[in-house]
Amino acid sequence: MNECLTNNGGCSLNATCTNTIGSRTCACNSGFTGNGVTCTDVNECLVNNGGCAAPPAGFCSNTPGSRTCGCDFGYMGNGLVCTDVDECTTGASFCAPTEVCTNTIGSHTCSCSAGFVRVGNDCTCGGVTCTTPPAPFCSSATTRTVPSLPATCTASTCGYTNLVETCPCTNGSCFGWRQVASGGLRPSTRFQHAMAYDSARQRIVLFGGSDGTNRFGDTWEFNGTSWLQLFPTSSAPARSGHAMAYDAIRGRVILFGGMGASGELMDTWAFDGSTWVELATSGTRPAARAEHALAWDSTRQVVVLFGGAAAGTGLNDTWTWSGTTWTQVALTGTSPPPTRAHAMAFDSMRGRTVVFGGSLGPGSSQTATWEWDGSTWVMQGAAGSSPARESAAMAFDSTRGRAVVFGGAFSSTISDETLEWSGTAPWVLVTPSTKPTLRRWHSMVFDSVRARVVMFGGMNTTVGSRNSQTWEYGP
Repeated sequence: MNECLTNNGGCSLNATCTNTIGSRTCACNSGFTGNGVTCTDVNECLVNNGGCAAPPAGFCSNTPGSRTCGCDFGYMGNGLVCTDVDECTTGASFCAPTEVCTNTIGSHTCSCSAGFVRVGNDCTCGGVTCTTPPAPFCSSATTRTVPSLPATCTASTCGYTNLVETCPCTNGSCFGWRQVASGGLRPSTRFQHAMAYDSARQRIVLFGGSDGTNRFGDTWEFNGTSWLQLFPTSSAPARSGHAMAYDAIRGRVILFGGMGASGELMDTWAFDGSTWVELATSGTRPAARAEHALAWDSTRQVVVLFGGAAAGTGLNDTWTWSGTTWTQVALTGTSPPPTRAHAMAFDSMRGRTVVFGGSLGPGSSQTATWEWDGSTWVMQGAAGSSPARESAAMAFDSTRGRAVVFGGAFSSTISDETLEWSGTAPWVLVTPSTKPTLRRWHSMVFDSVRARVVMFGGMNTTVGSRNSQTWEYGP
């Protein structure tokens, strides 16, 4: 009979029962002491600090049957060996910018910097704590000066370190490109996708696109920090070369057309942040097309559609979407020529839809900028006043009242230029010190809450190198 199989043979739960012929033996487990029937915990910390680093660097915590070692505040290590943390060089000190940090074993001290006098808990310079530098200012049209900590105190006057940045500077804001969200979850490499800024939810919505082999039907959101893939209960079919705009009155992203598995599409979809719903499935609507553009006209509260291509033929019709109905606009005067792969945005300051560039046919790109005021198209500047370019991206910066264009291509040349438009020709070439690599077929929108133009993806070369980069253009 194996007595150990029942109630551990009557041994302690902290003991090991060993069956013997006609009986059993009980022995306390490691870390416990007793006769096996009764076992009590051994406090290893009572002897030589349990083998842990000696106080004050290390500490020992007794646990049932064992112990754990750790390093005390101001030290680092595995608990068996603990070394002093130099808070002054690791940035872990509690010293203010107007104080000098001095490391001590297990801690540090803070004393006032030269010229400062301690008043209460603060080191002051003539009664001022010198912890709030003046606001950045434009030292020239192309440089910005940023007063920064640490401060100095001379003759009761705070002084700051002046960092000088080279950039287009306006009202103390240094505009330039910077790459963001370069790690973690994000959309895969793609081009000919579409984006729109949902101002109610303060999210950028991205849908679809292509990697050259597959077309996508995925929905993503960007909150200014990170990307999140959404899984709506219903969705528009996969496509590329489509266009989107945000209907701010009805709080929905509107999508139209694009290239699907069987050719150009003529469907209209709306996304409310949770699901896609198809609209206008019958009746009057634009013909099937791809490489067109949409923009939200906040003055007339309609979505504007212009151009595109069907079966390789360029289009130059103008349509508006009221939220329920498509209407082809009966234009007065001259319209832009049939155009595809153009960039378009709505200038909310001047109440105009702006069209830049686009393809007029093989080897021919639009070299004029056109504006639509709700009834008439007007060419701004003579033909040739705008760079010849197609498949660029544009967004309107409503904070500064400027349309911003990046990239695009003409023939085999792909651009990495940033252009700005304030309503008068010509476009202004901006030359920030840092910028994205050359690309085409990317997408851009303006995040009005964060005052940033946001760009994603695109094709980098004519042979098809794509990317999944997110860039911001702003202060």
